[in-house]
Parts: sequence; C-alpha cells; structure tokens
Amino acid sequence: MIFLDLIYILILILYIPFNPKFLFKPEYRRVIKGRFSPNISPDEKGTIWIHAVSVGEVKSLESFISFLRIRTDERIILSVTTPSGFKIAKEIFTDIDVINGPFDLSFVVRKFIKKIDPSIIILNELEIWPNWISLTNRMNIPMVVINGRISTQAFARYKRFSFFIKKFFGKIDLFLLQDENYRKRFVDLGAEDRSIKVSGNIKADEAVSGSGKIPSPDMIFGLLGIKKPIKRIVLFASTHASDEEIFIPVLNELSEKYFIIIAPRHTKRTSNISSSLEENGILFNVWSKDKHPDSDIIIFDKMGHLTQLIKIANVIFMGGSYDPAIGGHNLYEPAIFGKKIIGGPCFNNFPSIGKELTGNGVYTIANTGKSLLDILANLKNQDIKLINEKAKRSVMKRSGAIEFSIKEVLKFLN
Repeated sequence: MIFLDLIYILILILYIPFNPKFLFKPEYRRVIKGRFSPNISPDEKGTIWIHAVSVGEVKSLESFISFLRIRTDERIILSVTTPSGFKIAKEIFTDIDVINGPFDLSFVVRKFIKKIDPSIIILNELEIWPNWISLTNRMNIPMVVINGRISTQAFARYKRFSFFIKKFFGKIDLFLLQDENYRKRFVDLGAEDRSIKVSGNIKADEAVSGSGKIPSPDMIFGLLGIKKPIKRIVLFASTHASDEEIFIPVLNELSEKYFIIIAPRHTKRTSNISSSLEENGILFNVWSKDKHPDSDIIIFDKMGHLTQLIKIANVIFMGGSYDPAIGGHNLYEPAIFGKKIIGGPCFNNFPSIGKELTGNGVYTIANTGKSLLDILANLKNQDIKLINEKAKRSVMKRSGAIEFSIKEVLKFLN
C-alpha cells in the first residue's frame, strides 16, 4: 500500500500544476478537500455506503436508493467521484448524505471507513480502487458491485494489467452484472464465478419509474422556457465532437423541416459547438443567452434536463455513438418513451438493448449527414406507432434489476 500511495502522490504532484483550477477555483478546492475527508457526522445506526462515478451513474441510482430506504433503517451515504456528478447528486438526493468519493490513498480510505463505519459498500457499475478494495476486504466489510459491466475497450485496458488487478477483483464479495455476456470478462479479470450473478440493468428500471415522473410536454416547454414549435423536434442528445461532425454540416437543411435541440454531453463544450455552427453559417440560439430567438436551432446548455427534452422530442439522435471509446449513451431513456432513435454504430455500452433496437427498426444507424437526412425523410413511410410499442417493450422486459439487487444486498445486512 505504501508503494501505491507514493505512486498516487506523484501523480497528484504532476497533475495539479497543469490543472490550476484545483488550486484557484473555490468549487474545485472544495472537491479536493472533500476527497481527503468526508464532511459527515457520526451515526449510531449502521450505514450503507454507495459509490457512483459521474452523472449517468448517479441518476441511475435514484430508484435503487428510494426502494432501498423503504427496505432498511440503515443510514445511506452516497459518494461521487466527479464534480458534475456530485452537483447532480445533491440536487436529486436531498434527504441522504452526499459526499465526494475518497482519493485511493490508504490513509484517506482508512479515514473515510472509520468515520462512515459502513455495514456494506456498494459500487455502481465498476471502479477498481486497489487500496479501497484491499482495506474493505481486510476489515471484513462486504463489497458489492451492482449494475456491473465492462465495455470492450475497458476490458482490453484491464487485461493489460490483469497481473496486477486480478487479486483485487477476487476480493469483491459479489458482482451483480447487467448481462450474461459480461460474466466471462469478469472471470478473466479475477472474479470468482460463484461470486457473479446476473441481475439485469438498473437503468431499465430507472427509465420505467422515471418516465412516470416527467410532466406533460406543455409543462416541460413552460418549465424550460422554450416556445413550443410548430415543427417536429429532433433532439441531438448527449453529443460529442465525433457526433457533431456528422450532423452539423446538414443542420441548415435539417432545420427547414425540424426544430433542432442540441444537448451536449458536457455543457462546457457549448462554446466549441457555437464556433462550429458559426463556421458553417448556421444561426442558432444558446438556451441561457437567447442569441437568436427566432432560430429553429437551440443549444441547450444546462445539465439535468435530458429526460424532459427526450419526452418533448419526436426523434432522438443518440450521441457518443460514433466513437467506440465512448460506446454510446443511455438507450433506455428514449426507448421507454417510444421514440425513434438515430445514431452511429457504437452502442457497446448498451449492447443487448442496442442490438435489439437496431434489429427491430427502432434504432437506425446513420453513417453520414446525408444518410441522416434520408432516414428522417423516410420516417413518413414508417409505422411510428409500431416503433413506439417495440421500443417500450424492449425496456419493460429488461426491468426487475433493482428488486433483484436489493434482495442480494439485504442478504449481507441480515
């Protein structure tokens, strides 16, 4: 552990000078402070410590935590790695403690464990923190991975260091995986087959329960301050630069028939997208600035409203799907609303439902801007009602992961 601590400290020393925001911006200094010491009060009750990485993982835990609170009296603490994930967590989970996740330094992890005193530690999807896993195992605290998965790219990276990480996979008590296809990958990386169970994907349950909480389209337009357009709406959801290379060149032509909403995966990229649109001679409106109020193209630059945008849109272009290293974003959300989905060939983060949605015509791959225009032009020849039914059915049959996961977690507490 000492050797690992020295490596971590060296990385921090080299990293921070190139990222001065961690020294000079108050919000980043708070993150650093929070990752060295948890800002919580001791509690006599047992504690369930749940950890998530960023926004997507945090949002997928909403129903899981809600149902878990009904089933147990133990205190629940949620730790989050990224600043954006932490912000969203504080907005969603107002009645539980939300803290920054610890740096994986042995003395830091010990401080967190001592102060939190967890009955169990739950990792959402997968993160390998060697000191955290080792100390948890040494202290006989159960550690469970829920909604577990390993993408093809992540698996290749892990395999290169399998000689090092195998012993850490072997120290985790239970892996609840999204899909049977992931089992062999986890076993290859050191997980014992007897410690693996397939639970399904929590994001399917979250999509089902979350869809019922979304207000009506008219209310959404009012809440977001967007004038309801006469045209049908195409939402470019969670976009990255690789996606924008496909659709930006055809936006002017596309906006003749559709109202366009661009919701970037990271809102800090709004200025980059704005520059690209300007270079292509495209008039647009930035939601927070109202640059061109009469434009039929809007960049929505606020986090936390993607599901609402999906509900009001007629067609969803799913971002992250043109780069295998990204692997696509949550397909359950547009599918549960019965939307027609367009995107690239890379949905390796959601292989099972991605393959099914492609096979049944809900998801169509557009390899170029021209093919995107052709797909949209051909929509009038498709049975949208049937697409709606197929999309919803694909999600519903995958629900049940939350109940399965909670039952497995409670076994450790009982």
